[in-house]
Amino acid sequence: MPAQSRNLVGEIMRRVATVKNAVIADAIGHDESHVSRVMSGERGLRIEEIEPFFKSIGLVVIEAHGEMRSISADEHDALKLLARKGLDR
Repeated sequence: MPAQSRNLVGEIMRRVATVKNAVIADAIGHDESHVSRVMSGERGLRIEEIEPFFKSIGLVVIEAHGEMRSISADEHDALKLLARKGLDR
């Protein structure tokens, strides 16, 4: 697995460890046992569950230079604010 992928997986696992399964379950529309099965690798996420899953753990997926990347939701909000301010000039 490439280093960038390992870093993302590590970041996801760290964030999931700090968020209650109930919060993630609510975001993706399943129960807590489903989240446990996803995190253990027994199940996967459907494509429509990926964005709410990432948001529930404080990450946002963006496209940057033709690649999909994840950044913190706070960083994403700050970048959007800076972009808006730049456009208002």
